[in-house]
Amino acid sequence: MEQIKRNKNITNKSEQLVKLANGAIEAFKKEDLGLYSEFIREYENQSLDVVITNYGIFHFSIENGKPVLTPGHLKGSGTPVHVTVSPETLIRLIEEDITPINAYFRGLIGVKANSNIMHTSYNFLFEFMDVFKRSKTLQQYIEDFKAL
Repeated sequence: MEQIKRNKNITNKSEQLVKLANGAIEAFKKEDLGLYSEFIREYENQSLDVVITNYGIFHFSIENGKPVLTPGHLKGSGTPVHVTVSPETLIRLIEEDITPINAYFRGLIGVKANSNIMHTSYNFLFEFMDVFKRSKTLQQYIEDFKAL
């Protein structure tokens, strides 16, 4: 098993991001248990590395039916999905100011994954954004992210 690499230059923002993300995941679970459960089933035993430029990094995986986020770590080449995005673009995506495909082709988001994972993830992303639009609780997490 490949060891998780520790990035020495990451600030405590990675930990803040993970704390915020864990709260948003729990809120999302309460908002739409069906979609949450479908996502967990689809991505069980899979993982991704996330880089939010100038904010932090974390490794995300689904293990034993639960999301696991590890702040300040990237697994690297053994991870099937790598995402790099600026905080501004992430907010624009969530607020639907820009589509994922538009952000990708404009170079605002970097994604490395096989086409099956990208296609499935793209569909989930649209469903997630719909839940975010309807949920005052999840909208508050966006505001908290902006305040970091």
